[in-house]
Amino acid sequence: MKSIQITLLIVLIAVVNVYSQTSVEIPTPPETPSISNSQTQTRSRSSSVSISNSNSQYKFRSRFHKSKKAEIEQQLKEAFSTMEYEEKKGEISWNRYADGEIAFECTLTKGRLRIWLNKKAFSSTFINKIEDLGEDLQNSISNNSSHLQVTKSNSGGSLSAAQARVERAKKELERSMENLKRVQKKN
Repeated sequence: MKSIQITLLIVLIAVVNVYSQTSVEIPTPPETPSISNSQTQTRSRSSSVSISNSNSQYKFRSRFHKSKKAEIEQQLKEAFSTMEYEEKKGEISWNRYADGEIAFECTLTKGRLRIWLNKKAFSSTFINKIEDLGEDLQNSISNNSSHLQVTKSNSGGSLSAAQARVERAKKELERSMENLKRVQKKN
């Protein structure tokens, strides 16, 4: 989507340049803007989610009612099943290091979740996994009416979570198709 916007911007600049007959420098695209979402709802329970996603790092911060901790903890343990975690004083944390420094950190407490990722230290596969997890977590945290969720009888997953996975799969397919087109153009 951004490549289409950038292409349209370049075409627009070229047209303006032709008609004005003055030289126009094409600006360099800015760093990917941060996406920030905050939500507070319900009578006595509130939640908020903030996501900051740039070219160099990914941050996920949230506050939620303590009743959601078990659900969020389960999602994290499933997502990070191959990673070891540390649990002490009601806090669970997952860390990964690169060059001796923390490059990924996920910390869950009673009513908070924080995820930080240095994108320069990981593959796009791991980065996409964390970004997708962030979307799932945002849906879980922001869904204040868990009793209204339609639950599948066999898998135990909610319909909204399944819809989110379908949307992610569509995005991944689009990315793959774009990559394939780029490779085909090079050859």
